[in-house]
Amino acid sequence: MKVLFLVDQAPDCSVDMVYYGMITLLGEDSVDHIPDKPHYYGDDTHLGKTAENILFPFKKKGLTAHPNYKDYDLIIAHHVVEGTWVKAVSAHNKVVVVDGCDGAGIDPSMYEACSLYFKRECYQATLNEYSKCISLPFAFIKNMEYKSTLKDIDVSFIATHGQYPSSDLRFKVFRMLSNLKQKSNLNGFNVVTELTERPNYNYSWKEYMDILYRSRISISMIGGGQDTYRYWEIPVTHTAMIAFKPAIIIENNFEHEKDVLFVSDMDEFKQALNRLLYDKNLSEALAINAYNHLTYFHLSQHRAQKILDEVARVS
Repeated sequence: MKVLFLVDQAPDCSVDMVYYGMITLLGEDSVDHIPDKPHYYGDDTHLGKTAENILFPFKKKGLTAHPNYKDYDLIIAHHVVEGTWVKAVSAHNKVVVVDGCDGAGIDPSMYEACSLYFKRECYQATLNEYSKCISLPFAFIKNMEYKSTLKDIDVSFIATHGQYPSSDLRFKVFRMLSNLKQKSNLNGFNVVTELTERPNYNYSWKEYMDILYRSRISISMIGGGQDTYRYWEIPVTHTAMIAFKPAIIIENNFEHEKDVLFVSDMDEFKQALNRLLYDKNLSEALAINAYNHLTYFHLSQHRAQKILDEVARVS
């Protein structure tokens, strides 16, 4: 099978994740991209905190001229692609869109022209209204994994604030954990918490991931959208997660009390945090279950396989 990606040259977490997953499944020789994107063949310039920070281990450069689109079994388009889009859809009947934007919005012209529209932040109302729309949230890219053997932090919360609907809630969590940190001489808990104004980060990505790996408990909150990197990063670090549950559709999502502790407000958050701080057996069980669940359902190759399965279903 041959797959062509129509990409934007700037990093995009969703389409980059699918690209990595597709090569993991099919191999480099079966996947091309246009235009050339140095980020895809070993450019080690760190362009962001998390998913933009992927160091792709591939060597294959992108196409510099329009190919014969009919040579491909499937074309996957980044939702902002324009120049190559018209040529592709006029030549091929299997063109799908990967839309990684925050929010429920759909690009109407691309939706009309494509075979399927994979939306990162997909709500039930979106599925009801748009029959070609399919949920495709973030996942974890195993090449991003960075391990630490210590578990010397009891709870961590590293985040940014800005024009987020959740910023006020983030401040409340930050203040609560800061108070817990100030009382560490009394309670014995090691707390690492930081809330900086977006886009400023005081940690490199490896330093940030090291904090997650060293943590026994960490907090995931929604940000600019419902789907956040942290929701997928925490479980891979064998760390128990307290999560403000995303409202979007996530197939094979984590289970409350089995994989994570989901909360909806500060009262529930306080109760969940106290449970895990004082019950190491529970935090360890959640961490193990969430890691196993994520690596079985929520890696980049699983998202790529979802696209292949859905395309086969409608063919």
